[in-house]
Amino acid sequence: MTSTTKCPQGHIYDNQIYEVCPYCPRPSDKTTINDDGGETIPMQEAVHDKAPSQHTRIFGGDITDGKKLMGVLITYDLDPLGKVFHLYEGKNVIGSAASSNIHIDSDNLISGKHVTILFRGGLCRFKDEFSTNGTNINGFSKEEGVLGDRDVIQIGSTNLHLMLAPTD
Repeated sequence: MTSTTKCPQGHIYDNQIYEVCPYCPRPSDKTTINDDGGETIPMQEAVHDKAPSQHTRIFGGDITDGKKLMGVLITYDLDPLGKVFHLYEGKNVIGSAASSNIHIDSDNLISGKHVTILFRGGLCRFKDEFSTNGTNINGFSKEEGVLGDRDVIQIGSTNLHLMLAPTD
């Protein structure tokens, strides 16, 4: 059984694994410049007691146990600087409920369990979960279907831009 905590920034995390929110940047996280002049943003150190090889860390954000990163959702509607949500193999529930894999509670038009994105059999599928305000894909109201790279998913007043990870 997991025990969750909500940090001041609104991130939900398992407080039995992490002492502090693994999503929030640490004061020591700094941008450095490579020898070739390119910018590198170092990844945050996770506060956990499992071996780092058991986790995947992308963009200094989410940590997951044994699930492959399949893509990201990017929105500028929730933060003018941009916000990234990770999508993993299997089921990804998006909604305002704290139990959602992707928890968005700042848009009151998003249902508790709004839409599910499922990665299975090489396809990225979605299904609206009988949400109050529905789900739009690329401007069209849809209840379910297959998503492609660069599709725009609108739930409530939030536009989520899908970027799929390259396949081998």
